[in-house]
Amino acid sequence: MHLSPADSLPPLQSVILAILTIDFLRYFLAAGLIWLIVTVFRRTLAARQILGGTPRAGQMRREFINSLSTVTIFAATGTLVFLGSMVGWFKTYDDVALYGRGWWWASVALVIVAHDAYFYWTHRWLHHPRWFASVHGRHHHSLHPTPWAAYAFHPLEAVVQFK
Repeated sequence: MHLSPADSLPPLQSVILAILTIDFLRYFLAAGLIWLIVTVFRRTLAARQILGGTPRAGQMRREFINSLSTVTIFAATGTLVFLGSMVGWFKTYDDVALYGRGWWWASVALVIVAHDAYFYWTHRWLHHPRWFASVHGRHHHSLHPTPWAAYAFHPLEAVVQFK
């Protein structure tokens, strides 16, 4: 939706808060649900554990704090994309009938393939020794990762992996 000069954007604070809340809840609810399942079914899942042992003291707190940094970066870049679409920098449409259901489904498939390829190649790049040590290693820091490590990225990686 492109706004004319007579239209007004929603208050910036409301946009930022809404996007930050959505990004935080997406992380917190998904990681929290998996953590709860793993905790409740710890004995049943023990045989599936790759490495024996448990997370070190303070590890979950570190993973959570690093993930909050990523949530903040995702929300900031998401806010820029949202505002860019509102002022016409990016073309978006809300009416599926405008281009038809065929294009809608094709665009969904194209976005999934493009995103998967982008993630694959940037992730490979981040595993290069130069970038792994200084950037991506933070994500792999935990010997026994918990679900709270899902977004435990270096800030540069969070910008690269913005979704």
